[in-house]
Amino acid sequence: MGSEDLFHKRKARKNSELKRQKRERAQNTRYLIVCEGTKTEPRYLREFLDDLKIRPQLVHIMPNNGVTPDRIVEHAINLYEEDKIAGDAFDKVYCVFDRDKHTTFSSAVKRIKDLGHPFVAITSTPCFEFWLLLHFIYTNKPFHAAGKNQSAIKSLQC
Repeated sequence: MGSEDLFHKRKARKNSELKRQKRERAQNTRYLIVCEGTKTEPRYLREFLDDLKIRPQLVHIMPNNGVTPDRIVEHAINLYEEDKIAGDAFDKVYCVFDRDKHTTFSSAVKRIKDLGHPFVAITSTPCFEFWLLLHFIYTNKPFHAAGKNQSAIKSLQC
């Protein structure tokens, strides 16, 4: 009843079997969003992330230090390169900017297409505030520029 196994020697284990196995956690996908605005877009996107319960460590929202699309793309490239040098590059980089009347709009979109992965252009026509307003108010009023500023909120108020 198993007594014959008492005096048998066990097979010696190999060193590789005795070593502790290292487990590597799958890294989460990291995103960088570079916005045209310094207030409206970052606030909206942070609230959106909170609403979806997405951890803020995974999505970095950076306002831009310039208001033209080409400066937004340049800022995004610089942030991506800094992060890459630090050893953990972003998996996706989104450049968020308005169509408005920017003369550099087409060249910025083309540059992002030329850069390819991980860069993506997120454009809003005519402007981000217009689309934000449409989330809360139904309107069929046309959008038009109000003087020097293109303010969708002023032109679409009911």
